[in-house]
Amino acid sequence: MGTLADRIGTSYDRKVVRPWNGGRMFKYRLFVEDGSEVGEAAYTQHIKAGEVIWAAGTRQFRVVDVVPVDEKGSPYVGLLKVEAA
Repeated sequence: MGTLADRIGTSYDRKVVRPWNGGRMFKYRLFVEDGSEVGEAAYTQHIKAGEVIWAAGTRQFRVVDVVPVDEKGSPYVGLLKVEAA
C-alpha cells in the first residue's frame, strides 16, 4: 500500500513540517497584569511587545511586556505580560 506520499504521488520531506529555524522552539510563561499565571506557550520565533499571540490553542492575547530569562538551565526564554486581545 505504501505511504501517504506514495499514494498521492508527492515526495514527502520531513523538513517541510519542521519550523523554519531548524526545529528550535522558544518557550515562555504568560502572566496577566495582577501577576496571575495564565500558562505557558512555545513559538518558533521570539515574541515582542505589541504582538498578538495564541496560547492554549484558543486564547488570544496581546503582549504588553517581555522579560527575558537569563537563568542558565531554564526551559524558558522569557516571561510575557499579556492582556486579552
